[in-house]
Amino acid sequence: MRVILAEKPSVAKDIAKALGSVKSQQGYYMLPNGDYVTYAVGHLIQSDDNALTPQENGRPKLWNFDDLPIFPPNFQYRPVFDKNLAAQLNVIKRLLSSADEVVIATDAGREGELIARHILNYANYGGAIKRLWTSKALTPDVVRDEMKKLRDGMEFDSLYYAGLARDQADWLVGINLTRAATLRSYHRDVWKIGRVQTPTLKLIVDRDIERENFKSVPYALVKASFQKGNTAYEGMLLTRMPARDTRDDDDTASRLTREKAEEIVKKLAGVPTGTVVVIEQEEKRRMPDLLHSLTSLQREANTEYGLSAQATLNIVQRLYEEKKAVSYPRTDARHMSPSNKQLAQDSLRKIGYEHLTPVVNKVGKRVFDDAKLTDHHALIPLAPLPAGCSTEEVDVYNLIFRKFVGAFMPDYRYSQTSVLTDLGGYKFLSKGVKVLQPGWMELYKGPAEQMLPPLVKGDKVSNKKVWKVDMKTKPPQVHTEASILRLMERFGLGTPATRAAILEKIKSTGYADRQNKALVSTPKGRELITRLKSGITSPEMTAEWEKKLGEIYSGKKGQAGYRGFLDEIRLFVSGEVAQIKSMSAIGQQLPPPAPRKSFSPGGGKGGGYSKGGGFRKGGYSKSKSGYSKSGYSSYPKR
Repeated sequence: MRVILAEKPSVAKDIAKALGSVKSQQGYYMLPNGDYVTYAVGHLIQSDDNALTPQENGRPKLWNFDDLPIFPPNFQYRPVFDKNLAAQLNVIKRLLSSADEVVIATDAGREGELIARHILNYANYGGAIKRLWTSKALTPDVVRDEMKKLRDGMEFDSLYYAGLARDQADWLVGINLTRAATLRSYHRDVWKIGRVQTPTLKLIVDRDIERENFKSVPYALVKASFQKGNTAYEGMLLTRMPARDTRDDDDTASRLTREKAEEIVKKLAGVPTGTVVVIEQEEKRRMPDLLHSLTSLQREANTEYGLSAQATLNIVQRLYEEKKAVSYPRTDARHMSPSNKQLAQDSLRKIGYEHLTPVVNKVGKRVFDDAKLTDHHALIPLAPLPAGCSTEEVDVYNLIFRKFVGAFMPDYRYSQTSVLTDLGGYKFLSKGVKVLQPGWMELYKGPAEQMLPPLVKGDKVSNKKVWKVDMKTKPPQVHTEASILRLMERFGLGTPATRAAILEKIKSTGYADRQNKALVSTPKGRELITRLKSGITSPEMTAEWEKKLGEIYSGKKGQAGYRGFLDEIRLFVSGEVAQIKSMSAIGQQLPPPAPRKSFSPGGGKGGGYSKGGGFRKGGYSKSKSGYSKSGYSSYPKR
């Protein structure tokens, strides 16, 4: 008997319906051939903190530096604390006890693989494992087709170990450094530290400090208005020519002191005419943008619509699972494989752009490049958006739609004219833009034209007005979720699937606030980063870890790669605990936290406050249910 394990009830329903079953049982579907489709509800298994952390008289031991660092010899796991979820886990376990083959149909990624393998290990499943692996939306045709192309589960053992290494590294860093920092808390408040969360917070804090320390410098620009016939045009005084091989712009090439600018304005006020001395015309083009990854989509949705990264992830997940309108969303790729050209053509037909299908075979590595892929191709639309969608769903879908369709449209071509007008020995720069071919820009608001009057070198033009514009240098812009996501992607902080949750955790812990689109550090967040003079705040170090996690899977390093990575993490944690222990109390200048009986600092990694004056891991204790008997170590059973 075969059991197909999906990640969510909605996905299980889609699979079951495609394979001939529409009637739901208690936590599963029975297929006409006698096979079963069942489902997790996200993570049903979690680390057993009571088995992993120091205990005393059957209770969690008060936090103490003498117990740090905590390095469990074997990681133990247990079911999550939820009656309904526990009931579903028992359904899965019962089905697996009679199965001779399981098909893992959880999300095709590191997290989905980990969810499934934890369940199989908990159930002591020892039969054959197959894997359904696809980026396509699970329409009936796709499900039936992919079930004919199942892959051997052993191909994904390294993916499991990569997910396991990440999960356990997060636990080791979180549990040890959170406890160490909390024990150094002046107000006995919990200070949560995370392997990815903390360096991401540092990016926010560094920008806020940079803005606060910024000293604005006043300067001025000089502008002039000229007229040729019935048409006027403006120019900006150049103090030097902008360098063509740098990012220098007209502003920086035109800056003057305010006193000097006033002097020039007075001098040129009485000059009646200017002369066109240089005219340069250049045809330029912009190729279509790359396709969307999840992170680039989140950035654009934040910039355009103010959507948080988490909100965008939730929306695109619905577009994938429920609406069947887009491909698998949790991707870091902005390209497709050459083998996906038929998929691209099919998608263009379905969304009403059949006339672009011949272009697909003419487009090269700008769109189709295997070297730029990992597990999944870029986000693309697979079908028209169905009726009844929310405004936000329409907005997010259109962001994906425009990137995909635009990739097969002509380049945007325009002519740029640069004119230098001499007025009293000073050179004023004017620029004009004429659209030659809108191309893919037709999908957007469209480029604006800036027309200059017809001019030729030597033309005399009237001086209508010369004036000074007072300016001052501006600080770097405050971080938004879009800009933080860009940096997280650059440094390799987190994955497309986890970045939204990391930003939400930073906000929920009180380390940063969302102010409209801006992400601003709080006094507590700033205190943590400025006091921790350690590697845990380094985006570069965490990026290196993320690279190694990726190599566990991509390099098929499996269990050996997993063990080596955790050895490195343990060494790092030992040094960090020692460093924090040597610090003076943190949070002395902050107001005390609001009193509360008990709490968990998140993810089961921190602990709780005890009335006795110490910190105690809260929540679960040994009971008749016998969690230790149902627990298991982290290694997969074959």
